[in-house]
Amino acid sequence: MTTVIIMAALTVYGGREFWTGAHFAYALTVAVLGGFIAPVARDLVAAMESLRNRPR
Repeated sequence: MTTVIIMAALTVYGGREFWTGAHFAYALTVAVLGGFIAPVARDLVAAMESLRNRPR
């Protein structure tokens, strides 16, 4: 789902021509990597918040 959102954002901000030519491979790579990195980043933030809120 995150990949789809990233692809939509690239289309909105970059225009339709963003998906033609050499930009296509770059955009697809960014979208797929973002789809993998987003859940990891979300888990990392949750872990950091739980450490901060833990009583000492």
